[in-house]
Amino acid sequence: MYEIYCNLRDSRGVKDARVAEATGIGKSTFSDWKSGRSVPKQDKLKKIADYFGVPIEYFSNSDNGLITCKDCGLMYDSSYPNDVEEHRHQHEAWKRAVDKFGQLYCYYPECEKTKTENRKISQNTSLPLNQRLDAQIEIFKCLFSRSVMENNFDLNHVPFDVYVSMLLGNSTINQDLETDLKELLVQKYGTRTGISYGTVYHIPNMHENTVAAHKDGDNFTLEELEKIEEYKKLLIAARPKG
Repeated sequence: MYEIYCNLRDSRGVKDARVAEATGIGKSTFSDWKSGRSVPKQDKLKKIADYFGVPIEYFSNSDNGLITCKDCGLMYDSSYPNDVEEHRHQHEAWKRAVDKFGQLYCYYPECEKTKTENRKISQNTSLPLNQRLDAQIEIFKCLFSRSVMENNFDLNHVPFDVYVSMLLGNSTINQDLETDLKELLVQKYGTRTGISYGTVYHIPNMHENTVAAHKDGDNFTLEELEKIEEYKKLLIAARPKG
């Protein structure tokens, strides 16, 4: 069972700590399962299954048909028709996103390998700056892919160049960049707000912004006007080129 859980966890790109926080299962419990000191009870398995959106039978069927798509990144059970259909819909959404945004690293092992290999290059200050720049851009492509995937391949996600400019406006990301590399990236992409924490861009709620836009213009606060202006810039940036 634990191996099945690990495969499911890794395919979704999450850690035990995140699963523990979301399900309320103690972190030490995962360690006990790993070491064999205890086995998962049904109530905990149900919480994990609900968190990942899979049937609880995933963890009890030793002859399961679990498959992880190496393109769209979705893990599904080929023995469950509903799962197969869900994968078909997600795969179609993935293809549309690729058509719009270009290559996406959605298969978790490939994404992590690409990030690790390119991080070694981007952080090696003895290498030419342009080589380090190309490596860092590849890392950003991995982060961008994860962001698009987290948004269910929604085509309203901002394009790659806008996404990178948001990352460069995020102090959390900037802490990992050498000064010379950061300056070159800023020259290429600029900076803007839009990602307050982490690396995932959250598509604005269109309904909330529509309500705000219908308020009386004389009643707007300065903060509201700044938010509306920023949202307008994001919409413009997300429009297809050409």
